[in-house]
Amino acid sequence: MADAEQQRRRGNIRLKGRWALPHLRRAARRLELRAVGLLPEQFSGEEGARAALAVGAPLIMALTTGQPALGWAVFAAFWTCLCDGPGPHAMRRRTLGLFVLIGTVLAFAGSWGASAGMEAALAVGPALVFVAILAGAAFSLDGLLGTLLAVVAVVAVGFPHPAPAAAAQSLTFLAGGSWAFLLINLVWRIDPRASLDRNAGAVIARLFDMAADLASIGDRGHRDAQWHSEHAEHRRAVRMSMERLRTVLARHPADARQYHNALRATEIIFGALVALDHAYIHRLGPTTERKATARAFATALLGVRLSLRGDVRKKDLLAAASSGWTGQPKI
Repeated sequence: MADAEQQRRRGNIRLKGRWALPHLRRAARRLELRAVGLLPEQFSGEEGARAALAVGAPLIMALTTGQPALGWAVFAAFWTCLCDGPGPHAMRRRTLGLFVLIGTVLAFAGSWGASAGMEAALAVGPALVFVAILAGAAFSLDGLLGTLLAVVAVVAVGFPHPAPAAAAQSLTFLAGGSWAFLLINLVWRIDPRASLDRNAGAVIARLFDMAADLASIGDRGHRDAQWHSEHAEHRRAVRMSMERLRTVLARHPADARQYHNALRATEIIFGALVALDHAYIHRLGPTTERKATARAFATALLGVRLSLRGDVRKKDLLAAASSGWTGQPKI
């Protein structure tokens, strides 16, 4: 209790939960300044376990039977899992189905075409990549489908075979891709809105970090008053997380109203936090008022987060504010 009171008096706002998450977000902010992406909101243990099963099953078959040709089933399962982006189940079924079918054709065409010789391989490879990119652009909202189809084409060119062996290779690809497709869409389905929740939570968490850091400044000068290598790291992190949320929201036009509302709310809070950041840099107004404003924004952000989880009535935000924000849900 004494520690909590000490933190409250200093203005340090934190959330009780996984101790590593704030450090992970801090590392992500520093890496984003250097054009390196570390996105904790894209980490999903359930999706990782499903992908491990999808890839592990054909891999075990290949190892136990001693058939290296089954490696193409492993490739297909792995690439199919990579192709599974956020979105409603219908969109994901369509994207993954297209990947498996078009990938099967490319696996055959690349292998058979490259069997004619080095010159043919050098011509077939770029042509198939061009076709793959066009197919991805025609059938998908983003470039992931086309990119992975291009990967299939390039790898297939590296395994030249005559027509019968190329057909067998493509059928192996079809089997591995179909297994992953069925696992993702029928056997082990994951809530399609989980990615929305993670990305919305990431925006709120980054805004919360910004408010908490402002509240912890106290009477000290804001380090952004002078340029440094991590200048405006919070602003950049928030803007990038908002853009990622908008990208995911574009895939959920029908059932994401609460997340659209949350995005609008966080945009308003972000604009106010930028103004507060400016006030800290130029020391505008009393320190106590700036600190109280930062803490109020942190409370508002907790309210937005709890509203997304549907348990606002079960939490007492005013009690949380008076106790230094300890004991709150994880952000």
